[in-house]
Amino acid sequence: PLMSEDAVAREVDAVDAEYDMSLNDDAWRFAAVLKTTVDETHPFSRFSCGNRETLLQTSDSTTTPPERALWRELWAWNDAHYVAPRMRLCVVGRESLDELERLVVRDSGFDRVRREPGGGSTTTTTTTTT
Repeated sequence: PLMSEDAVAREVDAVDAEYDMSLNDDAWRFAAVLKTTVDETHPFSRFSCGNRETLLQTSDSTTTPPERALWRELWAWNDAHYVAPRMRLCVVGRESLDELERLVVRDSGFDRVRREPGGGSTTTTTTTTT
C-alpha cells in the first residue's frame, strides 16, 4: 500500500466522522453498554471503535507530531505484517489464466509483496484449479 502521510490523515478524518455519526445510533450505544458487562478477558470486551483522539495516541507522539507518529507506527506494522505468507488472494474471472495472472502480478503489483517481514525478496506463486 502507498500509505502516504496525507492519505493516513484523510483516513483519520474519515474514522473520526464515522465515530461522531455513531454516537447517536442506538445499536452502537447498545453494543457499547454490552461491552462493559462482559468478561474483560473475552475478545468482545476489547477496543472496537476509535476517533481522532484514540488514533493519534501513539507511543512516540510526545516527541513527534501525532499524525507523523501514527504514520510511522502504521509503516512499522506494515513492515512486520504485510508479507506474502500472511496473505491469500482469490481471483475469479472469465479471462484466461494467463490474463488473470498478468492482471494480478504485473498490473496490481502483488509480485512486489515481500516474503519476509522488514524486507527481503518478493514472491509470486500461481495455483491453478479447473
